[in-house]
Amino acid sequence: MDIVESLIKYLKHGIGVRGQDIFCTSKNLGTRTVEPGEKLYDKLQDELSNNTKIFIAVISDNYMQSKICLMELGAAWGLGCDVIPMIVSKNTDIFSEFKDLLAGILMITFTDVKIASSYLNKLKNKVVDMLELQDC
Repeated sequence: MDIVESLIKYLKHGIGVRGQDIFCTSKNLGTRTVEPGEKLYDKLQDELSNNTKIFIAVISDNYMQSKICLMELGAAWGLGCDVIPMIVSKNTDIFSEFKDLLAGILMITFTDVKIASSYLNKLKNKVVDMLELQDC
């Protein structure tokens, strides 16, 4: 199971976010996504400007190579979404690049299990509060 799939399962089953309230661009995991034939940029713009309260970016080495991922992150930040960067790469250069770009935003790093567990709890609290869910 990859990180995005694990995150979606955590949001749905660990926190109680409904699948229809999650938009995932990388996979269709019982969430809203970009469907075949849809215009990708139009769909992203619509989702970010109309439906997004929290934007979680799972930042890997591949993410950094994707112009569309970086564009999506910039758009989310520019539209005032609560951006939560989750760095899943052991490449320390990624952290330093984002530290300047997203100054003042807590970035979750998953290089240490104890730290990651603490951050996941903070993520849960933020999502529960922002989406007005019952704490589970």
